[in-house]
Amino acid sequence: MIDKVPDAKYDFSKVDTKKALIYSLAQRVVIGISAGLVGPLIPIIAKDLSIGLDKIGAAISFSVLAILITAIVLNNFIENLGFKKILIVGFVFLSSGALGIFFSKTFVYFIIFYFLYQLGSGILSITIYSIIGSVLFEEKSARIIQVAIFYAIGSIIAPLLISLFTGIKLNWQFIFLSLAIIQIMLGIFLIVIKIPKIIKPQKNIKDLFSIDKKVILNSFFIIICFMIILYSAVMDTFFTWFTSYFETLNIEVFKSSIFLAFYSLALFIGLIVKNKLVRKIEEKKLMMWGILLSLIFMVLIFIIKNLIVKNIMLFLYGICITGNFTFMVIISLNLGSKYASSIAAYTHAASYLGSIIFQYVSGFMSEHFSKDSVFYIDMALLFIIFILSIVINNKKMKTA
Repeated sequence: MIDKVPDAKYDFSKVDTKKALIYSLAQRVVIGISAGLVGPLIPIIAKDLSIGLDKIGAAISFSVLAILITAIVLNNFIENLGFKKILIVGFVFLSSGALGIFFSKTFVYFIIFYFLYQLGSGILSITIYSIIGSVLFEEKSARIIQVAIFYAIGSIIAPLLISLFTGIKLNWQFIFLSLAIIQIMLGIFLIVIKIPKIIKPQKNIKDLFSIDKKVILNSFFIIICFMIILYSAVMDTFFTWFTSYFETLNIEVFKSSIFLAFYSLALFIGLIVKNKLVRKIEEKKLMMWGILLSLIFMVLIFIIKNLIVKNIMLFLYGICITGNFTFMVIISLNLGSKYASSIAAYTHAASYLGSIIFQYVSGFMSEHFSKDSVFYIDMALLFIIFILSIVINNKKMKTA
């Protein structure tokens, strides 16, 4: 039996915890797939829609901007409307966005529907973290890592789907139609399961757009959020521009997508390993050493020319870099269970901000300078994150 949070704002009396967890984990797989589709397809999308890489980067940044704005206030909407209604909104946006991308024939339509697609994915992701943080607080470390593991499974599936569809010469847009169908099936499951309900919803509409100052002004949390901004930039840009980099080595998307699946497998294995290690080593220390080793392996990936050795270094990099956002959320949740929704929203907002800034920078640099540019950007960011992780390891958290 899972312990419930004593001061929770939700009614747990009629909650099917097992089904709620199954839905959350299944949805995280789909979110992992949805997040991993567009990046590897960039070379194909750019050619199909006759646009440059800088415009693709701008489209990605534009789509994430909406999620950033939403993430800042989403916890207030969750506390006013409840988990289920917000999950349904996220489902509608993601499904309609995927269907819209399937029918998109011009860059303008692609931007509009990719905007909805990203918005839905972000809403679902934040809400699931809020559910885990509120409903399963006593098991937060194990459950949040579990959520990350299922996301990693989706990240493995995404490039394999791309390799399959491009290998049999199917149009890339059919991948998004498949995703929409899977999402609709999950939406039907969502309707019938019991999710915790709000006991006392907010009455004042102004409260919907308020900021939780106790969390956002906490000095420890500020450092964590800055680390998340940089870390998400590394993770997103490396994945997004992966196939574009290998294109410079004369490796087509069909093959580089397999390499990307190999990297995604490393992310998955790394999470499994860290899930074991976190029982013996503190999250802060695991994060610090993981970032340092990631920096070393990224340098080796960049300078090594042999493709087999490069992929070995890539695999080791994936094991080391994975899970650090999860650790940052777990560390932040030590501020208290009653701040779980705020922490989930603000940490995700920080991750989206990093993506907004550096996806555009990476696209611009890749188009006008070199497709190697993402490596220079990510190595610099990893070095800064490592310095901040040392600070976190030596700083005591003041509770909100």
